[in-house]
Amino acid sequence: MSKELERGVDMVKITCYGETKEMERKEAIAFYTEAFCGTEGYEQARYMNILVGLKAGDSEVYDE
Repeated sequence: MSKELERGVDMVKITCYGETKEMERKEAIAFYTEAFCGTEGYEQARYMNILVGLKAGDSEVYDE
C-alpha cells in the first residue's frame, strides 16, 4: 500500500496543456473550480473536463 493511501490522501494525475502533475484530489478540485470560474470559452471547457474526471473519481484526468 502506498504511503498516500495509508494517510488517507487521494492523489490524482492531471494532464493539462500537455503537462502532467500529481495533486491531492480535494486540492485539485478547489484549484480547477477556481480556474473554471475565472475563464470562459475553450479554456473553461478544458477545466470542465478535468473537473468532471475529478468528481467522477478518476485516478487520471485530462483537459481534452
